[in-house]
Amino acid sequence: METKRLFVDMDGTLAVFTPVDELEQLYEQGFFENAKQHINVVLAVKQIISDYPDIEVNILSAYLTDSKYALNEKNAWLDNFLPEIDQQHRIFVPCGAGKRAYLPGGIKETDFLLDDYTANLLFWQPPARGIKLINGINNKRGTWKHDKIRYDEEPEKLAADIVSIMRGKEKICEESSGIKQPADLTGSDKYPPIEIIPIKNVGVPYGYAKRRIEKGYVLSNGIALLECEKDHNGFYYGGAGLDGMYLKTGNTYSPVKDQNGTITGFRQISKYASIFSKDELNLIDQYAAESKEKLLKDLQEILPVVKQQRVKNMIKNTLKKVSDIPEHDCVILMRDISIEYTERSYQSIYEREKSVNKKNLEITL
Repeated sequence: METKRLFVDMDGTLAVFTPVDELEQLYEQGFFENAKQHINVVLAVKQIISDYPDIEVNILSAYLTDSKYALNEKNAWLDNFLPEIDQQHRIFVPCGAGKRAYLPGGIKETDFLLDDYTANLLFWQPPARGIKLINGINNKRGTWKHDKIRYDEEPEKLAADIVSIMRGKEKICEESSGIKQPADLTGSDKYPPIEIIPIKNVGVPYGYAKRRIEKGYVLSNGIALLECEKDHNGFYYGGAGLDGMYLKTGNTYSPVKDQNGTITGFRQISKYASIFSKDELNLIDQYAAESKEKLLKDLQEILPVVKQQRVKNMIKNTLKKVSDIPEHDCVILMRDISIEYTERSYQSIYEREKSVNKKNLEITL
């Protein structure tokens, strides 16, 4: 019997797709090496390697050839989280190139690709077969009509579904409902509604004796947001006052942007968001659950899997901070962060698509 090969993508599949505000951030040192795991997917791949010796598991990932960090950092990430896959089974493809052209021995009917990006999957089959990973931010257009699995399924089920597909069965998961949201928030009067507050004025009248206009926004509810008054995560501190004098309200706000990156309104977010670092918020977004207890349990379970001490310390700090937040406020925090990071991911996708279109235009010209 011919050995079946499973090729696994990294960005958005094994690793969480990290939102960026500027494309230059993709070239910064640490961007790829510090990416968070889709822990259930990583554990499922480990289980396939361990329990199914007839399946050859390979990495098949694109990288930025003009980045001095990307390739080395992707290898370092794998050394940390998936050392079971050795260098011989890691295939890195220049960003923008077709993945199937780089397979040892060429593409075969017994080859399978696990990827989050439809364009890669469409180029893969036929003759081979693609499996789309639904990761919480993709699958919005519904263009992929074939095998799908969800990143938030239990590792054992994910592994079983992948193997089942590779043995000839079809697996189409239920469609994502869109933005992640803890179930007991829907239709509940216990939690404040998610409201986008329109902008009344761009520019904030400031000062009592000497009036001037500071960079910022005045919202329709009278709250003033100054560009110079933001926390370390980029959230705006709300200010209330009269005659050009403002006092911080203790509330924080996140900008809502359109596809062009223009701020069109603001959303009030949990006051607890500011106590977490950017990495800790990413972690909460990845493991956001329906309750504080479930979030704490999930974070505690991944500690033994992580090898890097820096990441271990970050998880421990997050656990301590979450433990001190009341249950009601913790659920609101998870909801707000899930929505925030989903929208940031959309912005990153828009920026990436614009960059690709610009490069294609330059080549055409």
